[in-house]
Amino acid sequence: MSDYRTQWDQYVDRASDVLNGLIADAQRTLEDGRRNLDEYQARRSTERLLARLGAAVYAAERSGGPADAVTEAMAALDDHVAQHGSADLPPVDKPGDQAAD
Repeated sequence: MSDYRTQWDQYVDRASDVLNGLIADAQRTLEDGRRNLDEYQARRSTERLLARLGAAVYAAERSGGPADAVTEAMAALDDHVAQHGSADLPPVDKPGDQAAD
């Protein structure tokens, strides 16, 4: 009976180790997914803020749009960069370079 009990305990210990490993893998995968989602959302937010700033600058320069819109858009982008960093900002083209789009 004691051999049976020892084998059973070994089986349970092994199953517990495997399950704990699977749980740890799942938690790492979940954390990676959350980090990727946060990075994606920050990039999308940057794109929207840059588009808003570009539209405000264009309107102010070409059609007499309000300068306050440029100031507000710049402030929103500054806040975003302060919170998320500037790593997802696109590089600035040199004067005379044409956009790749």
